[in-house]
Amino acid sequence: MGERRQVAHGSLLGTGNADPPASLDDRLDGSTLRRAILRPWRLCRKKDPSMTAPLDDPTRTTALATLPAWSLVPGRDALTRTLTFKDFNEAFGFMARVALIAEKQEHHPEWTNIYNTVHLTLSTHDAGGLTHKDITLAQAIDRLAG
Repeated sequence: MGERRQVAHGSLLGTGNADPPASLDDRLDGSTLRRAILRPWRLCRKKDPSMTAPLDDPTRTTALATLPAWSLVPGRDALTRTLTFKDFNEAFGFMARVALIAEKQEHHPEWTNIYNTVHLTLSTHDAGGLTHKDITLAQAIDRLAG
């Protein structure tokens, strides 16, 4: 048990001591600490900058051709799609499956659910528009939707 504690505190807080520091705020700010506790693997994963760069025009055209069920949002660099299901349970189950994929990809949709209808919008806010992350998530959503 002691060794496990040491590894956990050593990796998350930058100390090899078995005991936690007097104040967790001494090592990490609140948001970093929250991410470390909820998703510790994210602290050591390198981000791929090409995934969050805005799409250039040729790449955008090629990518959109692979997503016929999606359309561009007027006045915004974003994709949208509306899906209709048999009932609320089916719609909510679909959203739960998308949530798992989105969490794994570290990219989350804007969405609403009204009974059996799910409205999705994808855009990378940090990049100010469409990126490879949006295309990858849209393709995964299309595979789920069938």
